[in-house]
Amino acid sequence: MTVIVFKPFVFLIFVASLAGISLRRARDAGLPAIAGLFIPIMMVGDSAFGVLGATPFSYRFSGGAIWGIPGPLYAIFTLLCIALLSLMPSAPLCSWRADKRSRAELVALTVLAALLCLCAILHMIRTVPTFFIIAVHAPGFQTVMQFVGLAPYLMAAFLAVASFVVVRARSAPQMGFESGAEEIETGEQRSTPPGLQWCFLAGTIVTGLALLFGEGPEKALSPIGFIVTFTWIVLPTYVLYTMPILALWRLVSRPNIATAALVVLALGPFALWLAAYEAAKEHDPRERTELAAIAKVAPPHPTPDTILYEDRTRARLERILELTGAKRVILRENGDRRLMLYAGKQQHGTREFTEVTELPAEYLHLIVGRGSSFAKDRQIYWGDGGPFELRHVTPGNSTLIGAWYREFYRKPVMPPVLTTQGWYAPSNTVTTTQSDNALDDFVRRTLRTEQRASALD
Repeated sequence: MTVIVFKPFVFLIFVASLAGISLRRARDAGLPAIAGLFIPIMMVGDSAFGVLGATPFSYRFSGGAIWGIPGPLYAIFTLLCIALLSLMPSAPLCSWRADKRSRAELVALTVLAALLCLCAILHMIRTVPTFFIIAVHAPGFQTVMQFVGLAPYLMAAFLAVASFVVVRARSAPQMGFESGAEEIETGEQRSTPPGLQWCFLAGTIVTGLALLFGEGPEKALSPIGFIVTFTWIVLPTYVLYTMPILALWRLVSRPNIATAALVVLALGPFALWLAAYEAAKEHDPRERTELAAIAKVAPPHPTPDTILYEDRTRARLERILELTGAKRVILRENGDRRLMLYAGKQQHGTREFTEVTELPAEYLHLIVGRGSSFAKDRQIYWGDGGPFELRHVTPGNSTLIGAWYREFYRKPVMPPVLTTQGWYAPSNTVTTTQSDNALDDFVRRTLRTEQRASALD
């Protein structure tokens, strides 16, 4: 089962292995070298099948594929395109591109290939939960996704035109092996500009700095943590920083529109990260504005002798008595309607309770967690983010004294760290002490007992 964790890495290597040979074969067939990228892009369209296919249900479920995995439509189409590309004759030995009719066929193939690339990317976003969660809230997302349904028809049209081009190319007059070989030998040799290895080294250094000095996961820095997080944190972050460096190197060595487009494409993820980072920065001020707009009344003076405490734990009872100055605390655990009067601790440390049937005429009502009226449906809160709610209850009246909560919102770290689940953000884990301190601060602020709390501390 441990080997399954490396499936994303293996699939990425497989797709990358298609890129180089496809670029060289497209150039050999007389096509623009960038046309060879069509092959790996089509394979990326079936990323969900490549990563989650032939795996146990538990792995697919944890990966978000709850309703199953689509069939490998793009993978089969990719294999057919590879076969057609293999049948194309070499450009120096063939004169099939000499007429205008051939150029029109290539334009038709270019248009169809561009539309299919868009379909493949949209299909990957729809079938990979990580990308779907990120893009589902984008404007016009549902409208654009309807375009994916045209993919089978576009594939059929592409295969028809490509097959016709292959047949015409193979039936075109041949220039002869010797003259073609002579042209190849005397032609200009393509040389790879130096510095490629330095690009990968620079990507490694930048990735290390982002993980070492940024707000990213510290566990990725230890030897064991590096191995454990390699496929889902280290490798995606390395690709994130290395691709722009490679694109810039390519632009400097061969400046043209295609390499400029590669630079823009490589920098695209950073634009998405910036949008997510800015959205997270705006969340906290908006939340504070919401809390400030809640109508509240002044706390009662003196404080009632009894406080009704609703929570899922009994560990804070003594602290509640100290903070509020109440003499009695009645516990009502979440999901339980019984009222349990806290009678103190026994000598061996266990808490003693007495069940009561009614509440006094006046009391404070402290609610922690989902029982609060301010808890939003399907909203996740920080472990120390409440919600907290405190009310003053009198006969026939319940007035709000204070309310506070802190919604859990994933704020990407700075600098960006990419994972297979999206941008890395701090997890929602807090200690019991942090949770207790948050409740203490809320009660102190609400009842304005800072001086008394300081004396107790």
